[in-house]
Amino acid sequence: MWPFRNKRTTPIRVNVTVRVFVDGKMARLSRDTTLSEGARLKDLLKQLRREGALDTSVVRYVLKEDSGVMVLQNGHRLSMPRAASARLADGDMLSVLTTMAGG
Repeated sequence: MWPFRNKRTTPIRVNVTVRVFVDGKMARLSRDTTLSEGARLKDLLKQLRREGALDTSVVRYVLKEDSGVMVLQNGHRLSMPRAASARLADGDMLSVLTTMAGG
């Protein structure tokens, strides 16, 4: 067996809903997304930014330590910034909200 053999990761699908009020605008997004196994919330947000689904300012705001953003993973509240490192699993349902968006 080779010591540097590539590990294949299984893709996972998650459903994400974003309702974040930033710079006087409401960022809205709801979609199913495919990620690599072991991905975290911050990886998901960065992928959505690269795809053009979320603006850079929204991603920065959500990942900020004291942003007041609430994250729900399968209905369980996660506090930021610890939520940014939360591992995602296949079938997860994520909601990223600010209080101005009904959180």
